[in-house]
Amino acid sequence: MVVPRDKNYQHNPWLVHLAAKLLANDPGATSLIAHNPFENGPPPRYIRAEHYLYEFTKFGSPDAREGKWWSRKKIRTYLNPISMEDVKGYLKNQGWKIPRV
Repeated sequence: MVVPRDKNYQHNPWLVHLAAKLLANDPGATSLIAHNPFENGPPPRYIRAEHYLYEFTKFGSPDAREGKWWSRKKIRTYLNPISMEDVKGYLKNQGWKIPRV
């Protein structure tokens, strides 16, 4: 499958920066998610991003009647699992600070 330029994490460097901040349990980054499972413990060692297509379920369908308003289909892995060690060089090359873990 050919991936359009804007559908590729290499063309969205902010995503790698955000992933690094999540790997460090950065409060500014974790405030963007509804629940931080690492809040009272060590941060995650790896993080990845998955690309899904979300669509509304059909009005009146069994799923909608059960309160399942969305259906999703996995498109692909958007960002393979990375660790802080994996991204340190990238962050440095971008001129970004390496978050403290």
